[in-house]
Amino acid sequence: MPRVLGRRALSVLALAALVLLVLPLAESYPSPSLSPSAERTATRVGPPVRLTIAPQQVTTQQHSQARVTVQSRASYTSTQVQSLSTARIRIDITGGGTTRRFYLRLANRTGVLSVPRLPVGAYQVRAVFLATTKLNGSSSTYQPLKVVAAAPTPTPTPSGFPGAGNTGVPAGTVLHPCSGTITTSGTYDACEFPGSVQVKVSGVTITHSLIHGQVTGVGDTMFGAVLRDTEIDCRCPSTSDTDTPVAIQYDNFTLTRVDIHGAGHGVAMGSHVTIQDSWIHGLGGNTYAHKDGVYVGDANNSVIRHNRITCNDGSKAGCTAAIGLLTDFGPVRYVTIDRNLLSTNGSYCFYGEGGSSKPYSSDHVTFTNNTFSRAVSPKCGFYGPVTYFDSSAPGNVWAGNVWDNGTPVSASY
Repeated sequence: MPRVLGRRALSVLALAALVLLVLPLAESYPSPSLSPSAERTATRVGPPVRLTIAPQQVTTQQHSQARVTVQSRASYTSTQVQSLSTARIRIDITGGGTTRRFYLRLANRTGVLSVPRLPVGAYQVRAVFLATTKLNGSSSTYQPLKVVAAAPTPTPTPSGFPGAGNTGVPAGTVLHPCSGTITTSGTYDACEFPGSVQVKVSGVTITHSLIHGQVTGVGDTMFGAVLRDTEIDCRCPSTSDTDTPVAIQYDNFTLTRVDIHGAGHGVAMGSHVTIQDSWIHGLGGNTYAHKDGVYVGDANNSVIRHNRITCNDGSKAGCTAAIGLLTDFGPVRYVTIDRNLLSTNGSYCFYGEGGSSKPYSSDHVTFTNNTFSRAVSPKCGFYGPVTYFDSSAPGNVWAGNVWDNGTPVSASY
């Protein structure tokens, strides 16, 4: 019996010794790869972000541009690379004790933000790549931006018309991102719309806002929308000889102190529209496509009052008019055009209707106290100030219209 117990004890000791020999050997071989959690962490590193600010010094009445580019990494999967193309970026502008934040969506890994007008001061700007389900967040280095006081706005000749100092977003307004699809009635204040805006409901007011695209409604109507102290930076110039994008159209809206630029047509005006105290300029794209500051294909009960309207699109002179009542789609009736400053490099500053070649005409058009400027062309338009205004048509009124030196201008057909 003692011998049996001795053999068992010896067997146990031998087994234990074998385990002690094997364990150190197993631990001495390193893992050939990272653990799954470490690998996930390594491949989720956010992309390099590059930010350029141009110009780096602007006045309180000017915009700088923030251009953002993100780059891929060699370690990224194809899915991660693809996710970079339309990623979201936040722009942080720090200065004056506060940080202003703006958002944009990349296209092909690149995006551009038109920096809102800022108060005088020194700012630091950075771009932040917002984390996704596939990549961590990352950011650029800070870039400087200096804002200085603007020189007094030159007094236009004649004086008192809208311009950079009294239209668009008031200086110092802090904007926040808003969706461009509007389906809820209410006031949308201090918004920055990253693209086009579509109004789908009545009772909408947009104030102190910046729109980077076109403004439309549903069909022809904008449901009585009101835009006030707002800038439409359409970014939709004409790009071919048959292409004329419009900044805002068509029926049932009001513009007051709105700065409109960067489109083919500034406004395509239909019925029940009021354009007042606004500045329409910077149109074109230097193509032969026809363009107008305010284009009217048909209209009823609309008002164009006290605006500065310029169509000057470059050497190809594709502009037709500052205001063109061109009667392409129907008659133009009961339209008031009063106290505007007009200029163009197009044919005429004002078309009263489309002429004998068009199937429709204008009547009950009141054209009074307007000023024809020679700032762009010696005759206001290439051929003259006005054409196709029929003073004998029912209800048409022409009175008090002058050159920019005060000399009267007569109607012409």
